[in-house]
Amino acid sequence: MPGLLTGTMSQIIKPRALKSQELKKKRTKSKAEVFTPTWVVKKQNDAVDQNFTNDDLETYTQRTWLEITCGEAPYMATRYDMETGSSVAIAERVGFVDRKLRRISAEVDDAAEWQRLVELAYQSSYGFEWSGDSLLLARENLLYTYRDYFVA
Repeated sequence: MPGLLTGTMSQIIKPRALKSQELKKKRTKSKAEVFTPTWVVKKQNDAVDQNFTNDDLETYTQRTWLEITCGEAPYMATRYDMETGSSVAIAERVGFVDRKLRRISAEVDDAAEWQRLVELAYQSSYGFEWSGDSLLLARENLLYTYRDYFVA
């Protein structure tokens, strides 16, 4: 319910980078929650992605990717740096959904075809998360990523 996330409750759900050190430590201890720095996300996604450089656009777009502990979804959509919370420019994003949308945007001029392929990209991109606040932020990041690429 919106009331649980707004007003006096608006500071409860926020990216890990903006949480206090004390809360980060507590969550790491109680839930084994850690977040991967963007440079590591890039290296790992680059290593996987290099296997698909020869894929045609449709195959690349439909390739199934799964992030089993997605947190706020940086492996999927890198809208902000996980350590600092600062925004990442669209050209520098390293998530696997970012990669699919960037390639679609570079290769497709027709709006209807762009939309079709983006829907396929999202339908084949999965993330699993147990913590409700991180899951909400992951969903938000994926929604805003769509908007960012649509506007761009």
